[in-house]
Amino acid sequence: MFEHLTVKRELKRCAAELKQRISSSEHRKGDPLPDPVVGCDALGKVEGVPVVSWMYFNPFGPTLCSVFFVPVPDTEDSILSFNSLNPFQKNWVAYLLVRSSPSPKTVIGAVGALFASNGHGMAPLFSSLPTSVFHSENWFLPAEKPLLNASQVRGLFRLVAQQLHDIDFPTINNYLRQYRGDPWERTAAELQEGLLQSVIRMDQPKANFEEGLFEEWFDLVTDPEHVRSEQRNFQAAWQGAIENAQGKYR
Repeated sequence: MFEHLTVKRELKRCAAELKQRISSSEHRKGDPLPDPVVGCDALGKVEGVPVVSWMYFNPFGPTLCSVFFVPVPDTEDSILSFNSLNPFQKNWVAYLLVRSSPSPKTVIGAVGALFASNGHGMAPLFSSLPTSVFHSENWFLPAEKPLLNASQVRGLFRLVAQQLHDIDFPTINNYLRQYRGDPWERTAAELQEGLLQSVIRMDQPKANFEEGLFEEWFDLVTDPEHVRSEQRNFQAAWQGAIENAQGKYR
């Protein structure tokens, strides 16, 4: 009971802080959204409404990310939230406050604004594109499936891809095609040829956005066989990353 009350108070505090920031005109220069509330861990202790999820599969820090709505207790508000979970860090961010239960129109409007701005300067959603993307049509886990369908999620990630001008789509797509269903072999090949480092680095542009290459990438990272293979191997990658770090720093 005490923990439940503590979570309720924390959610209300996050919501109140968001409301104050939204009403303020003091936004960071270049950020269309108000400053988010970072480190709102209570968001991870209640059941939210999933919107879209994605994954980064790699042997050093496999990461699972989600955008979701969390109802604020004793109010008609919901918090548009984001989490990023890997073996070494868990981040919970409250971005926007939405009145009432999220309707499809509300979801698209709020999440579209979030993706169009890549989150916020102090808490971006993406520094690179993920290796798997989950939506309502390729979801196979027992948990509640995301609200958005493939077409809607494709539009969101197009907004992101247009901002990340250093993505080497031809090379990334080639690896995804060549090692379809085998994320371990793919990441090994990427590491061997230095792709992982080049994708992570954001300071040297490689290619501008091309619609055809983006469409191919999205089809590859949402392919049901692909997302199943990455999800099946995710826990092993998570544990391996921990063991690798422990061995490295002993």
